[in-house]
Amino acid sequence: MKKNNLKKVIIIGSCVLFSSLALAFAFDWPDKDDGSSVIISHFGQLRGGTLETSLIFRDKDNVYSSEHGKVVMQLREHDCDMGWSESPLGNADIISHSNDIYTVYGNLSEENLNDYRDGAVELIKGSYLGIPGESGWREEDSGLEFQLLDLKNKTAINPKIVLPRTGREKALTTGTVILEDRRGNIYDLEKTDRIPSEAYRIYKVRQDSTVPFETSLSVNGVTIDTISYDSIRENEGRICVSGKNQYYTDILYPDEERQFLASTTLFKGKNVFRVTLTDITGHTKTSTFTVEVY
Repeated sequence: MKKNNLKKVIIIGSCVLFSSLALAFAFDWPDKDDGSSVIISHFGQLRGGTLETSLIFRDKDNVYSSEHGKVVMQLREHDCDMGWSESPLGNADIISHSNDIYTVYGNLSEENLNDYRDGAVELIKGSYLGIPGESGWREEDSGLEFQLLDLKNKTAINPKIVLPRTGREKALTTGTVILEDRRGNIYDLEKTDRIPSEAYRIYKVRQDSTVPFETSLSVNGVTIDTISYDSIRENEGRICVSGKNQYYTDILYPDEERQFLASTTLFKGKNVFRVTLTDITGHTKTSTFTVEVY
């Protein structure tokens, strides 16, 4: 693949569903901290009005290569003639691995970068790359921006799939569950136990600090939808995740408060909602709501 094409894929985070988990545990944490406690932005989280395709770390510790590979490209904050970065990643190292898998280490400090500009430099796992800086287009005090890309399938993969499990995931909360009908009427299931028979979109209150690896909603024991945040892909020029359908950012996060769970039509009678959230370690958080539909 030509370098300009690689750069385009990295910058826009274009992505097709990644289904193979054969890479699990092949990679190490790039900051040696090995835990989600230092992550301030998670894969699939709402960030800047779109779906986050990276993990963004809080700490400014040294950055190391997660796996053996070759440095195939280095982006620089001031590579352009105009003096500003073409990429929101700022200074970044791009390392190729087997099976067209690439890792991207962005928001690095220019003063501490190892210079691999000649390309195709062989690295062993754990090679020093530099320290985070302020070169990327990120929040103040954010550190390393880490991406995992499957260029063969043009997919952004949730890096947690291949990183060692630590059991230190931030706790998931279902919070309030909200139904919205086609006319925009809102029903909070914690405050109402009767709603009209209607087609609804169903949401949970969004967590600012993390995002589930998977969400699932069942009604009366029947699974309505399961949405996975294992990968982000491009469909018709827009990025999305997969469930019963392909869900774009504006469906998943219609505003800063809500996260989409499912769409369904509710019929008269007692309806029992079961919301299940699952993190990358397999731990679940479940809440149940009962409502009478008239």
